[in-house]
Amino acid sequence: MIYLFFGGDVDQSRRKIRFLIDDLETKQRAAVFRLDEEDFSKARFEEFLKANALFHNKCAVLLKDVFMDKEAADFVLANLDRAAASSNVFIFWENKLAADIIRKFKKLAENIFEFSLKTEPKKSAKELFNIFSLSDAFAARERRRAWLLYQRALAAGITAEEVFWKLVWQVKNLMVVKGLPLASQPAIVKATGWHPFVVKKTVESVGNFSQEELKNYSRRLVGLYHDCRFGLDDFSLGVERFILKL
Repeated sequence: MIYLFFGGDVDQSRRKIRFLIDDLETKQRAAVFRLDEEDFSKARFEEFLKANALFHNKCAVLLKDVFMDKEAADFVLANLDRAAASSNVFIFWENKLAADIIRKFKKLAENIFEFSLKTEPKKSAKELFNIFSLSDAFAARERRRAWLLYQRALAAGITAEEVFWKLVWQVKNLMVVKGLPLASQPAIVKATGWHPFVVKKTVESVGNFSQEELKNYSRRLVGLYHDCRFGLDDFSLGVERFILKL
């Protein structure tokens, strides 16, 4: 009898093999032996093909990475039908296997389990950049940091217009909280429907600005928007000027 476990997700395959071996040892009283590419020998494998355990119902042989050695692989493949017909259990555990070898196992194995590693798609520079770090720098009135983050945002593929709207959002939030100076954070959450984290960050920053300053920032952003729409200004340069005048 043959079982094949293969694939790059070693942790998953190990758990599955452990479960199978525990089952063979406890329920079928099998004697378990282990061979890998270093201690594999044709004579030893031949013994398991023929042998019956003296004090157990059957033998279970775990063969790990034996297909990494060409000579061992050729011998195993030449005797794969004998392993399948044996009363003993042969458990093959491999990382990678050629498609033609897998096809041979499919004809003879009791079960085949593939454990492929799930690869997550790499995030782009734009996805990795946290645009909120820029609006946070603005709220903290850290002009230099805000400008540097703006340059990084553009380099990451974020448009100047995206940054513009994030700054609009930040100024609007600051103006709302500035108009509620006596309100507690829970009261602001209830009144605005904002997430408590957004309220906390805004409350911490609102003292950096006067009401008049926030109104002025708001007017400048509105003016920048209309100038860009009429072709009188460029978002990239306009947003940069806005940040540098922080």
